Amino acid sequence: MEPITAQEVITLVGLGPGGEDYITPAARRAVAEAEVLVGGRRLLELFPAFPGETRVIDRDLEGLLGYLRERQSRRIVVLCSGDPGFFGILNLLRRNFAPERLRVIPGVSSVQLAFARAALPWAEARFFTIHGRETAGVVEAAGASRVLAVLGDPRVPAGQLAAILLGAGLRGRATVAWELAGPLEEVRRDELGAAATWERGGNYVFILEREGEEA
Repeated sequence: MEPITAQEVITLVGLGPGGEDYITPAARRAVAEAEVLVGGRRLLELFPAFPGETRVIDRDLEGLLGYLRERQSRRIVVLCSGDPGFFGILNLLRRNFAPERLRVIPGVSSVQLAFARAALPWAEARFFTIHGRETAGVVEAAGASRVLAVLGDPRVPAGQLAAILLGAGLRGRATVAWELAGPLEEVRRDELGAAATWERGGNYVFILEREGEEA
């Protein structure tokens, strides 16, 4: 087998929750060495002086895969929010490229930062996402967990998610962290019933600590 060259490797770079403070030196070096930069519009805006070719990730995932295949002779970096392997794009690329052609530079996930903001341990937490998905399964996940962390979606505000859990008979303490690492960051913590009345929208992480159980 011929050795794989640097140009044949797609580098996935985790940029953390979005704030400049959470972009690692390793991530910055990878971007500086790239010839092609791919990512969501907000992430690409973090590198306005990038001199190479850029492409915005949109809903056309087949188009994205074709774009990446056509440019495998160039140094490609795919920007990811949070960590590429935590409900990120790594799964998609592993299904379409050999793992040895993927290099991953991890980042701080928004869930990790949310637990840090609340000074909560997270080694035993269970994780779920409704980002771009339906809420089906979230009640079951919460019922099977002492601590549940949910990656939220603006379509389902945190108060609505709390009401869904409350309506299923769950009780406990809720921590919600909105717009982490940005100028609009806010963290609230209260009983689940109180959280069901919160009206703030936007991106968030929702943590439920089940009633009667120590986190």
